[in-house]
Amino acid sequence: MSNYIELAKKFRAKKSLGQNFLISKEIIEKIADYADNDDIILEIGSGLGFVTEKLIQKAKKVTAVELDESAAVILEKKFSGCSNFTLI
Repeated sequence: MSNYIELAKKFRAKKSLGQNFLISKEIIEKIADYADNDDIILEIGSGLGFVTEKLIQKAKKVTAVELDESAAVILEKKFSGCSNFTLI
């Protein structure tokens, strides 16, 4: 698992998009615990993919919507090999 705090520190959050990054591994795990293998999830504002990473492991399909082009590039690279992931 990525070091969320270090990655979030390196990435410049855009205030105009209201970006805040969830970096608590415990909270990310609690959110992902709600996902089942037959779930189809729409994640709005996927950011750097901290929650996305866990959802992909548990859900049937994850569609991520990200307006920040630099974050979208990171998501695309990070999850390009995941057949149950789509980025918008």
